Amino acid sequence: MLFSSLVWLALVCSVPQSMACLRIMSPGGVVPMPRPTMAPITAPTAAPMTSAAATTKITTTTTTTTTTTTTTTTTTTTPAPKTCPASADMASVFLKSDVSFINYSYGQVSPSETCTTCEGGEVSYFPSADSDVPASGSEAIGTITGASCPRMCICDPSGVCWKLTSPDVIVTFWPYCTGGSCGVYTYLIVDSDTDGLETEDGSRRISASSQLDADYDTVSVTDSSFYVNAASIGCDGCVQSSCKTTSAM
Repeated sequence: MLFSSLVWLALVCSVPQSMACLRIMSPGGVVPMPRPTMAPITAPTAAPMTSAAATTKITTTTTTTTTTTTTTTTTTTTPAPKTCPASADMASVFLKSDVSFINYSYGQVSPSETCTTCEGGEVSYFPSADSDVPASGSEAIGTITGASCPRMCICDPSGVCWKLTSPDVIVTFWPYCTGGSCGVYTYLIVDSDTDGLETEDGSRRISASSQLDADYDTVSVTDSSFYVNAASIGCDGCVQSSCKTTSAM
């Protein structure tokens, strides 16, 4: 029995070398069969899936329009009015270039000084009369007749302007100073007692008769109810003088 097994083994081992020797049991036993060796099965790796849907990025552009407003400020500088000096001991008045005086028995005094700083005329300075009551003599500045100056206009320190009520009115200008205050005052000479001077708006009138008291004596020029304190005089209409006169004191 042992011999038979050896013989069988020798036969089996004589199989070409390309075949491996198999371990077998005796003929009476079970031939063991090796299990086939299988290569491990590797699950296929799925390629990452890329979605075919395109991603759209929406960009919103906001445009802001800025409007700039430029404000130009123009500053106008008004030059200070030209002035002439005031005087505490001489009566001064602005005389427009078209004004001229005559001697109408009350005198015609030449100015002691003049100031030509202002346009359209000059400021004339006159010595004060000795009396505050106009009288014939030689102390008046002079006289202007309505016949020679029908559009005569006299403006007072407050800016109120006065005109003749008639071309027949004659005005004598009387200079007077008292207590450091001076003025040039209007003394009226008329044919009719009701004529005289009237404001431009007609709201007030000074007649020649109002310059006389109950005894027919001339009242003082310092009474503003009966005399116009002349700051400026013009023959061709009114002129508001920006010059300094003592009548404005």
